[in-house]
Amino acid sequence: MSPEVASMIMLGFVVVGIVLGIPVAYVLCSLPLIFGVIFFGGKIFPMYVSMGFSMMRTYSLVTVPLFIFMGTILERSGVAENLYKTLFYVLGGVRGGLAIITIIVGTIFGACTGIVGASIVCIGLLALPSMLKYGYHKELAAGPVLCAGGLGLLIPPSLVMILYGSTAGLNIATLFIGGIGPGILLAVLFIAYIIIRVRLKPEMAPIVSPEERAGITGRQLSRMALTSVLPPIFLIFAVMGTLFMGIAGPSEAGAMGAIGGLIVVAIGRRLSWKVVQDSLMSTLRITSFVLFIVLGGDVLTEALLGLPGGAFGIMIGSLVIVWIAGCFMDYLALIYILAPSCTR
Repeated sequence: MSPEVASMIMLGFVVVGIVLGIPVAYVLCSLPLIFGVIFFGGKIFPMYVSMGFSMMRTYSLVTVPLFIFMGTILERSGVAENLYKTLFYVLGGVRGGLAIITIIVGTIFGACTGIVGASIVCIGLLALPSMLKYGYHKELAAGPVLCAGGLGLLIPPSLVMILYGSTAGLNIATLFIGGIGPGILLAVLFIAYIIIRVRLKPEMAPIVSPEERAGITGRQLSRMALTSVLPPIFLIFAVMGTLFMGIAGPSEAGAMGAIGGLIVVAIGRRLSWKVVQDSLMSTLRITSFVLFIVLGGDVLTEALLGLPGGAFGIMIGSLVIVWIAGCFMDYLALIYILAPSCTR
């Protein structure tokens, strides 16, 4: 069997495995190992170990567990919950206000965590039941949750940018700076769309009655606003401020974010050994999957480079993979399959 045919078969099995629901990390690690044994025999095992050791020595990947830990512990900090509650009293009386609040909270929380899954889960648990309770149409309730959670891909610190930068050989700090404008612009466009949509179809977003928002004084609201806004600002400065001011590099900024997350949780009086233990276990699990994807993606990159047609064949193969596998495959896998081959 020629290398070109083997490459196409391997990539095809990757897509099939993802479609069948097998975890991406398992697919990307097992298939190259199986094909390696077929073509190289036992030599593939020391090669795999060598590639894994080389990957673990990549300095830019140090930020991965740090930012993941920051995101997982912030899920338990109550930052998003307090912010959402405060904005509810401020914008709840505006038509579509709860959807707008969801976008705002998602934007701020995305700038604190950098992990899409954490943002979507946290915001979804807070915003979705509330919007459905007040009679929002399901599509208008679900849309802002997904859009706001997805902003974590662009707004720094973004785990996607860290992994893409380390793979493509780009400066991570530059990627962070480049993501701020598009991220904020998307948030503004989402809010503008919600405002226009509810004006055209008011029945999609009933206004929350004043009685629902009663029971709180202006002084209490000011105190709530202060206590809910300061922690995210502190955390954003701890990460992005130290990075942009040249005090810390991306890896050190990740450490600042992890420490800042612990401080925010402690200030919110939610810090306990169980919270730290659960956050560490989640970090270990997610980081392990990410590193398995990195390892498997490195091997599959060579398969992609072996496609017939040279640079044109690689480009066509990349587009086909994005088109098909993008419907089922995690973005981390796509980064480590496509980014190295497209930058060579």
